[in-house]
Formats: sequence, structure tokens, C-alpha cells
Amino acid sequence: MKYLENKSRETQVDKTVEHLPAGELMTEDLPWGLPQAFADGIPVYRGKHRGNYTTLSANTDGEAIAQWLAEKAADSVATARAYRREAERFVLWAARVRQKCLSDLDRSDFVAYREFLKSPGADWIMARQLSRRHPDWRPFLGPLNDKSVYYALSVVSGLIQFLVDTGYLRANPMPSPKKPPGQSFSPIARSLSKAQVAFLFSAVNELPVQDGRSELMKLRAQWMLTVFTTTAMRISEACGHVMGDIRRVPLKAESVWVFMVTGKGGKQRAIPLNQRFITGMVSFRRSLGLGMYPDPEETTPLFPKLNQVSDSGDVEGLVLEGMGSRHAYRIVKELMLSAADIASKAGEEYEAGNLREAASTHWLRHTVLRDIADETEDLRLVQQFAGHSNINTSAAYSAKDLESLVEGLRGL
Repeated sequence: MKYLENKSRETQVDKTVEHLPAGELMTEDLPWGLPQAFADGIPVYRGKHRGNYTTLSANTDGEAIAQWLAEKAADSVATARAYRREAERFVLWAARVRQKCLSDLDRSDFVAYREFLKSPGADWIMARQLSRRHPDWRPFLGPLNDKSVYYALSVVSGLIQFLVDTGYLRANPMPSPKKPPGQSFSPIARSLSKAQVAFLFSAVNELPVQDGRSELMKLRAQWMLTVFTTTAMRISEACGHVMGDIRRVPLKAESVWVFMVTGKGGKQRAIPLNQRFITGMVSFRRSLGLGMYPDPEETTPLFPKLNQVSDSGDVEGLVLEGMGSRHAYRIVKELMLSAADIASKAGEEYEAGNLREAASTHWLRHTVLRDIADETEDLRLVQQFAGHSNINTSAAYSAKDLESLVEGLRGL
């Protein structure tokens, strides 16, 4: 734990952490470090809502947040990143604006934070994504919409409730976040049409090739689309797995290819792989100089980085690293923008609009699950394929009721 002198507060706080000198104002780093623009730190003292006994081995708010992250987000890199971002925004705001530590915040502070998220102000916004080490780094890229405000408050609410449940806080002073009206989830509305999928593959086929490396990058992009449009994997799942997770398993009458996926909450599932996936896999592996099929112990990333590959495209002797979720998202999003241009030139402005403005990698997951629901009409299969905890989540992918309604009204 790193403690720093707090020079930003003028008022003295007499409730100090037990092992710090009484009456001395201090601040602490966040568990993952502080961005340069907020190097003053967050206040460290015993707030009025601190409990007298806790099951956490934490002396400060920062240490308690670290244990919350370790317990609630350990199974997903993407979840850990998102939770850390929201916790950081919150405690930096509390320190800079309210001049309080987390355990000293009242209900009115949480209400004020909700309004702050809607309009953070210029001092909290950066014009473009910057490194946390950059002096112009800020916690926001702009004001949050209602959906993002609800998500941010839900994460903070989970943190506060965790601290109450573990005895770190005596009570929960935070009002329950209210879901904004009109924000009901419809995965069918957030899926791609067959025409949009075709435009997407046209976009990857039109990627330019100047040398061996760019050709390899094009083949990787084709492979990524193949994975996303056949497996319905979340982007965090795809970026967290290796080729060795693709295996052939015996069934009663035959053996089949499956992808052994570890998803949210550490839950494991086996995704059956179709011939399009296998054909794409063999093609991409050959481009990397690998054998046709992976070995169960193979550690080649499913989506490898290619920054070390020479212009000739030779990967022999290289230890390939896996790309992160942001890298994969950026590649697919650029393909969607190119697909939108192709659709627009073809006169399909509606198809182009969704690809350009709304679609993301997660829409590919919705698309696959919608198609499975349409073909099988079996929500249990959708649940198993997707790795949903609740079958009600899977039910949202069924368009059967909507189709019946359309058919019933067709003759009116």
C-alpha cells in the first residue's frame, strides 16, 4: 500500500486509519495505480459508514475495492476492466469533487454522482483515448447516455452492496439505480440480417493485399468473422482461448469437433463446430505454417497478434501473442464500417445505417443465437449454445411470437 500526503484538502479529518498517525491527512493509490492527472490520490481515513468488523482483510477503501474486483471480476478480463473503470471514476470523483473517501459518502453524494455522469464537465473529458500516463488523460470521452449512466451506477451499487455484505460498511447509503424507460433488451433487434452478414464478408474479401503480412492480416480477419458467425462466442471468450481448446470428441455414432469454452463465471460449455468453422480453421492455420488441426496442448492464440510478422508474412520461429478484446473489436468494427460503405453503394441505405451506427461484435453473437432459435425452436439448445444462466435470456432470441403476429395481420 502506498500512502501520499494529501495537500488538496483544507479541512482536518480526525478519523484516521488505525495504523496511521492520528490527525495526519493522507491519501492512497488505487490498487492498480493512479493516472497522472489524478496523482494526488484518494483520501484515506475511517469514514462514518465504516463498520466495526469486516470479513475483508482491508484497512482502506482502496484495499476493499481491490478485494471486490478480485472476487467479482476474476473470471473475465473484460468484466474486470469495466468494473475497474467504473470504480475508478467514482472514487476519483468523490476525492476531487466531494473531497471524501468512499466510506464517508452520504445518500446525497450518490445522487450528485448520478447527475455528474450525465454531464461531467470539460475538466473530466478527453478529446480522444489517451494513455493513463498522459497528463491530458481524463476518465470520460464525453457525457454518458441514460443506458451508460444506469450501467455505471449498477456497477457502483454492486460494489457498495459487497462492502455492506462483508461488514466493511455499516449500511448502504446509495439509492437503487433505476433502469431508464424504453431500454428493454431485444437481441433480435440487435442482430444482423443475412444481407448485412453478406456485406460484412464482402468487406473482408475486399481488404487490400500489398505483401505477405497484409495478406496474413486479411486471412486473420476472415477467420475472426468465421469464428464470430459460427460460435456466438463473446469477444472476451474468443480472445481468451487458444487453438488447443478446439478438440474432437466421441459421440455414440461419430466424433465431432467442439470448442471447449470457459465463459462468464467460469462456466464451461462445449460448442459444436460446423464445417465452415473447420474449413476456415484449416485455412488460417496453414497460413501460419501450422498443421491442419490443433493439438490439445497447443497454445497458439485463437486470434494472434501479427505485429512481429515481417513484410514477407513469415511467422516461423515466432511466439505468437493473443490480441486483446479492444484490438479484436476495432478490427471487426472497421470491417462493419467498410461493409456499410458497400451496402450504401448497392443502394441498401437501411442495411448500411445499422452497420455504420449501431452494430458491434456482440451483434454477431445475437445473430447466431437468433438463427439457432429460428432453426431449432428449442430454447434449451439456445441456452446451452450461448452459455446463458437463465433460459428467459435465451427466450428473447425467439421470433416465433413476432412472426405469428405478422402473419395474423398480413391479410388486414
